[in-house]
Amino acid sequence: MRYSASSVDGVTNLDAPADHQRYQRKIDFLRAHSPRWQTAVAFLVAAYVNRAGVCTPEVIRRIEYLTSRLLGQPLSRRDWDKMTFNDKVAYRKFKVKDPIFTEFSDKLRMREYVTDILGPEALPALLRVADEAAAFGELTGPFAFKANHGSGWVILVDSPRGLTASELTQATSWLAVNYEQVNQEWGYRSARRLLYAEELLAGQLKDYKFYVFDGEPVMIQVDIDRFVGHRRALMGTDWSPIGWHTTYPPAVAPESAPPNLDVMLNWAARLGAGIDFVRVDLYDLGDRVVVGEMTCYPASGRAAFRPAELDAWLGSKWRWRAG
Repeated sequence: MRYSASSVDGVTNLDAPADHQRYQRKIDFLRAHSPRWQTAVAFLVAAYVNRAGVCTPEVIRRIEYLTSRLLGQPLSRRDWDKMTFNDKVAYRKFKVKDPIFTEFSDKLRMREYVTDILGPEALPALLRVADEAAAFGELTGPFAFKANHGSGWVILVDSPRGLTASELTQATSWLAVNYEQVNQEWGYRSARRLLYAEELLAGQLKDYKFYVFDGEPVMIQVDIDRFVGHRRALMGTDWSPIGWHTTYPPAVAPESAPPNLDVMLNWAARLGAGIDFVRVDLYDLGDRVVVGEMTCYPASGRAAFRPAELDAWLGSKWRWRAG
């Protein structure tokens, strides 16, 4: 069976009907935007193998890793100090199998992790969980409708209505996808194929994504207007602008820090304590802070930071942890 490969930040959809010109455009995009040219080439090799539908995710991971290494990308333990942030995300994806990754990649289990550390009030209220879309047919909005076992699968119901027939069909298609196969990210291998509805957070929200190394927040990725006109800025923990990410247009850095920046820094540090790296995604609602996700593989190791030196700088913050 072949699985949809949609998307690394909207770049790929490698199981779409054959269209050589469109596929070539995606190849050109990856070559232009990947942090290393080896990353783009190795990903394309793995994608072609994946399209054949004959290999397990583990075999495809090995193919992508070996291709990267043969092309000269530093992806071995002895090269750790030479590796950029993206290199280290790729190394983790290919070579590291920490059970905590499966806990964070299963969004409902991630909620349990957050509850143990911060309490249930740190999360959006959970409204319903089921293994089929039909179970949500009578649910009336507002709510956020998501899949437990993947990334980017969300439908916002922001008025007093139910899910449409097309939305229910879309959710059913999510359940058919083995998300481990999409980007060869091991952590998704045991994520349960479930759907859930949770409280819809009000207002024009900004996503604050904290890059946390051994419990120390180092950089904040600010995503603005995520669903319409998505823009992005990268900020230091002192709220000074340090760059952007070329997948989305750069945002003008907010003039003032969010009201609960100190709370978010504290929560990010607590959630990331004892983990060599994790990205902690938070929302500042003014009267409360809410945890969105905890991410092990940002952009699957293909984030194109600008200035490019950010990739190496972030990589220097990620220290090797034996065991």
